[in-house]
Amino acid sequence: MNLDKCIELTADPDATSNRLQALLDNEQSARIIDGFTDAQTSGLIQILGISRFLSNFLSRHPDAVALIGTPYQVQEIKHISDINELRLFKYRSLLQITWMDVCVRRQNLLDR
Repeated sequence: MNLDKCIELTADPDATSNRLQALLDNEQSARIIDGFTDAQTSGLIQILGISRFLSNFLSRHPDAVALIGTPYQVQEIKHISDINELRLFKYRSLLQITWMDVCVRRQNLLDR
């Protein structure tokens, strides 16, 4: 996969490149990204290009990078005991939903 070309296709290539580099500078997220398929890498780059919020979330929670490529599944939230756990649950869910949205958009473009 040509990362530079994928980054250039985003709305703000410089910001996207900086956001990706921040994830690659973190040992944990870099290790996860290294095992990504081309589709996961492309989706990650698209997410970094469209969402500063999710980029910041991934930088603060590098383990969440592993959610890229996993579809969102509704889960019980009875186990959540405080507001911080609820926020983390919400942000992780948003990341998965955004991933699915990116995949649908990409497929729609390919089908045209």
